[in-house]
Amino acid sequence: MEAGLNDHKESFSRWPSSSNIIFNQAVVEGDLAKIKFLLKYGGKQIAVNENNKQGLTPLQQSCVEGNVKLAMLLLDHGADVEKRDKNGWTALHFAIVAGHCNIVSLLINSCADLTRVDCRGRLPIDLAQTEDMLVLIAKAMENAGFVETARLYLEKLELRSPPLSPSSLQEDSGITDIELNTKMEGFDSKIKTACGIDKNKPASVSQTSCVSVVGSC
Repeated sequence: MEAGLNDHKESFSRWPSSSNIIFNQAVVEGDLAKIKFLLKYGGKQIAVNENNKQGLTPLQQSCVEGNVKLAMLLLDHGADVEKRDKNGWTALHFAIVAGHCNIVSLLINSCADLTRVDCRGRLPIDLAQTEDMLVLIAKAMENAGFVETARLYLEKLELRSPPLSPSSLQEDSGITDIELNTKMEGFDSKIKTACGIDKNKPASVSQTSCVSVVGSC
């Protein structure tokens, strides 16, 4: 009997609290005043790293929205910069695809892993849609000690084909129904990506200590 009650309690604890639902909605709306209030008075009910109904953490959502102030606030309150979605994307992947250079710089300065591959084996730099974004990340990789890898990308820059459209990139990554310029509407429920790649790195790169990157594109 007691074991059954404990099971029910554990199951119930996995359900998001009403406060956290309000918190996640405030993140989507970019309501900084409400978010600050909930972070201050919501206590343990506010889970900064809990996924919303679209499968994104608050930090990942802020990267999609391009809300740098919100991203800074969440990082100050313990947001996990390396937490991944079901496709293996971290906040850095989302910020790069969305084209928000200021948030990319913020994440790099917060020690985001520049060599964290997604479930398709792609580095964050592989998702860069513009030359400015690619150069920003390549310079950060150089500063972090990945000189050879960064130079390879910079050498290929002149040979790059025109940037992929967001929709074509989503098809390639296995992600659908993302409005990168506005709201995150959700992921295709049919996607069943089994991410077997965790922290594996290409042979030519290895993560070193965090370095500060100044500037944006």
